[in-house]
Amino acid sequence: MKSFARKFVDWISCFILRLNGTRFGKAVEIINVRFLSLGNNAFIGNFVRIQASGSIKIKDNVYIGHNNYIFGKNIYIGNDFMSGPNVCIMAGNHGLKLNAPINAQPTTNLGIRIGNDVWVGCNATILDGVVIGDHVVIGAGSVVTKSLPNFSICVGNPAHPISYRNK
Repeated sequence: MKSFARKFVDWISCFILRLNGTRFGKAVEIINVRFLSLGNNAFIGNFVRIQASGSIKIKDNVYIGHNNYIFGKNIYIGNDFMSGPNVCIMAGNHGLKLNAPINAQPTTNLGIRIGNDVWVGCNATILDGVVIGDHVVIGAGSVVTKSLPNFSICVGNPAHPISYRNK
């Protein structure tokens, strides 16, 4: 359980975020808010959990849909980002060697970079180490395991371009 002092600091931090025009839905949980940087005019939907183990930078005019989960460090989300419900952004992974149980192995963190004007459909997952270009659309239910180019419309598991917005 968090100490009173940590809860108070988190409450004050969220209050300060509201001064930038950030709006919070119900039951939003931000763990280690000191690592979170939010731009102006952000909306964080109901039941969103942001669990920062290092820097998470979210720019201006961002809409984070209901029940999203953002975990890890070295995460950058650009301007005008929008996500549907149940999106998972997971910047971390476990080792897979056979010399020790998975839960005893060191974790890795390559980070995630999401460009400007990106729309992520509901139930999509974005995994560690990817760079998503500007003006990208990621279809519902997609699993992003590799970087995606600018202007691409991507779907599938693993997510891959099926078209481009600039054509």
